[in-house]
This record gives sequence, structure tokens and C-alpha cells, in this order.
Amino acid sequence: MERSFTLNDLNRYTNELDRYFTDRVVNVRPSKKVIRNLLGYSSALTVLKTSLTGQVNMILN
Repeated sequence: MERSFTLNDLNRYTNELDRYFTDRVVNVRPSKKVIRNLLGYSSALTVLKTSLTGQVNMILN
């Protein structure tokens, strides 16, 4: 007969996962290059709303 998965098993499993992930928390920040690229993209992006097509996204260089 197969053993069923009980609520206690689920609780034990989630507690083990919590311990696993809280032990491995690392503070990570984006690099200056990533931030510069995102800001450049956001300044080049233009979104226009038109009655014919709805929304038009343009990247201007």
C-alpha cells in the first residue's frame, strides 16, 4: 500500500525549504552598467496611443 502525503509531511517539507532558502540569502544589486542600460532604454522608448492600431511602441536612437 502506498503511503499518502499528509498535511504534516507538507508542513515539514515547507519548513525545510524555508531553512534552505533563508540560509542562502545574498544581497545582490544590479551593476552600474545594467542601471545605465535601463535608463537609456527608458529614455529612448516612446509609447503612442492611436485610434487605428491602439498602442505603438517605438525605440528612438
